[in-house]
Amino acid sequence: MEEYILAPEDSARIVGDEMIELFCDRRTMIFFAVGQLETVCRVTGLPVDGSQEEALRFTGPDSLMQKRYAVLVPQSHPDYAALRAALSETAEPQPYQKRMCDHTGPRRH
Repeated sequence: MEEYILAPEDSARIVGDEMIELFCDRRTMIFFAVGQLETVCRVTGLPVDGSQEEALRFTGPDSLMQKRYAVLVPQSHPDYAALRAALSETAEPQPYQKRMCDHTGPRRH
């Protein structure tokens, strides 16, 4: 599963209550069907600009390639409030765990 933390210049919006549209790196668009999201929860302790803050995390496959993502939207991101209001949390808040590499190729938590 790919993990992506939205940068301040990225945008995220809900399209018609059925689709999440991410516009990343000023050139990449990723779409997620809201009905196919596996989990939606708050995460605490996400490192952002030298401090830690809360984030909204959702996991699920993208609509085009069905590649699984974990997307984190920091509380300081301009689109955080709109996404949090639009998505129902399906899991309890959890602490952020940085992904680690075991030097065998795949990443582990």
